Amino acid sequence: MTQPILLMHNRAAGDIVCMTACVRDLALTYPDKYKIHVHTSCRTLWDHNPHVTPLNSKHTNSMPRYRLDYGNYIRVANRKPMHFIAAFHADLSHKLKTTVPILAPYGDLHLSDEQKATPPIDGRYWFVVTGGKSDFTCKIWSAARWQQTIDILRQFGLRFVQGGALHRGHTQPPMRGVLSVVNKTNLRDLLWLIYHADGVICHVTCMMHMAAALHRPCVVIAGGREHWWWEYYGNAAEKHFGPYAAEQPVPHRFLHTIGKLPCCKDKACWQNKVSSIEKDKHRQYCKKPVDDGHGQLYPKCMDLIQTEHVVEAVMSYYKDGTLPPIGDPKPIVLPDGRPIVPATLTQTPLTVPAPPTSTPDLFVTPIREDEPVQLPAIQPPPTQAQPLKGNQTQNKVNTDIINHEIIGGRVTICVLLYGNYTALHKQCLNAIINTTDPKHRQIRVGCNSVAMETLEYISDLHDRRQIYKAIVNKTNNKKYPAMRQLFYDQEHPIEDKWVIWFDDDSIANRDPQWLPKLLSKVVASYPNGARLIGAQFHWQLTQTQVQWVRSRPWYRNRPFQTRNGRESPNGNHIQFAAGGFWALATDVIRQQNIPDPEIGQNGGDYMVAEQVWQAGYCHAGWNNKKQFVFTSSVPRRGLEEHHTGTANWQPGGVFKKMHT
Repeated sequence: MTQPILLMHNRAAGDIVCMTACVRDLALTYPDKYKIHVHTSCRTLWDHNPHVTPLNSKHTNSMPRYRLDYGNYIRVANRKPMHFIAAFHADLSHKLKTTVPILAPYGDLHLSDEQKATPPIDGRYWFVVTGGKSDFTCKIWSAARWQQTIDILRQFGLRFVQGGALHRGHTQPPMRGVLSVVNKTNLRDLLWLIYHADGVICHVTCMMHMAAALHRPCVVIAGGREHWWWEYYGNAAEKHFGPYAAEQPVPHRFLHTIGKLPCCKDKACWQNKVSSIEKDKHRQYCKKPVDDGHGQLYPKCMDLIQTEHVVEAVMSYYKDGTLPPIGDPKPIVLPDGRPIVPATLTQTPLTVPAPPTSTPDLFVTPIREDEPVQLPAIQPPPTQAQPLKGNQTQNKVNTDIINHEIIGGRVTICVLLYGNYTALHKQCLNAIINTTDPKHRQIRVGCNSVAMETLEYISDLHDRRQIYKAIVNKTNNKKYPAMRQLFYDQEHPIEDKWVIWFDDDSIANRDPQWLPKLLSKVVASYPNGARLIGAQFHWQLTQTQVQWVRSRPWYRNRPFQTRNGRESPNGNHIQFAAGGFWALATDVIRQQNIPDPEIGQNGGDYMVAEQVWQAGYCHAGWNNKKQFVFTSSVPRRGLEEHHTGTANWQPGGVFKKMHT
């Protein structure tokens, strides 16, 4: 029998938008268990929502009531990254005494068919909100920089609509060169405007949550007042939203400064007012207010966000194809005389790093790709080189295969280094560098407990523009968590269509044409559904592993394989690529959340292959005789643990022994 329940919350509109996600996921997870009624502020945000039942006041006293809250979870988020949306889910799960998982990492807002079909304003525009509530002035950026940003972006051909409220203590600094609808809209009008906008630029405010729910680009000028992981709509789903959340369709550009100042070094400050001149009953005042040069006081953490950061963040949505082109940009000059050419806006934006519970100990900043790349010749040590066999050197190689539309002109090469083995690390990196064209590859390096000599060598390679970025863990973060750090780098996401993986004992010294030959295999196998390429092996699953796979959110009910690779209702095998070296399509990595967050050190290679298989794709064999890349070139080192999903295994790994 369906149980009617009443869910209540009576705070600001942004809170209600986040609450809508909780209601949606409760309804979808338990479709026949609850009849959901809501009693909240901002009631029009529930219009057209298929997951709620209109409330009949005659029956409210006869049903269970749950008043949702999130206040305690802000304090939890100081220690453990969680999103605002996750707080509502956690509170409801606690009060219902049942799990309400996050299925989609955004709110659940609905427009009428007429609103979807009819834009409120002719032509393209960005929706901007330059102010906010006067009880949280620490959230508000410099009005002068807002105007400067709009002036610059108008030179790119962008148009702007300025909105927001003025009642109940709100403030909205007026802007020139915009169509103002300030204080002229209700909540339904805001949804309509945002739905049809190219995107939104705002502070941490309701419109940010609306943009996420409506899948619109959004640049958030955040500073250091609130945890970035509490507000950021991005694709670190396992960190922000839990293991079952889908991908964020349109990740936001969240410009924060946590870690830049002592007052927000490790977490947000959560102060309210900029100056003690303002009345605040909690006496929560900014510790570092500054004058923007035009008489406005605002926090130092907001002052660190430059006009160029916001311009670059907005333009990134056109550069990466999220939005259609706006035409050729024009050179412009800032009011202080500094020239800015749109094509060279390359200052690194203050975007999101990995969450603090798994933050690496050191980041090496990416090189600026607009600078010329000078690569001194680096010869790999010849000690492990092997003679080529047969007619290998006689085969004609299509060196232009990198430009095939399936490849896209460049690949990302991820290399994982472990332990005190600097000579091996140099051999691995040198071989890759010496056999690939820097224009056609971007090298990212992960380090687990490596020697200082290795770090110095990596730093030198980075200085010489041979390594794009390194992520260094002082302790052994294990293979697959380190792989996730490289794959899901929110600060500098992977942009290439294919990722090539190297363990540090895989040496590309057996065929100098290994990369074009590998990519030729990729292109040839692509029509057959191959998205994973590498030396082919098979693994027989235990019964507990079968159960584990079937429990994962990426499982799609596709039958397992037989030993010879055929799909079978009685199958219990996986055809997989040897874990030390392979190529994998980036879109499949993101679609299937590869590698699974529960994998630690061992058993990940065949589970990655099963994730690919469950997505509807397959694996193609290549390099089985180590004729192109010398894999497992040294005896196995490091940690061993029970394989993923086996009887004695636990998520993250249980160690059996340690090799010396």
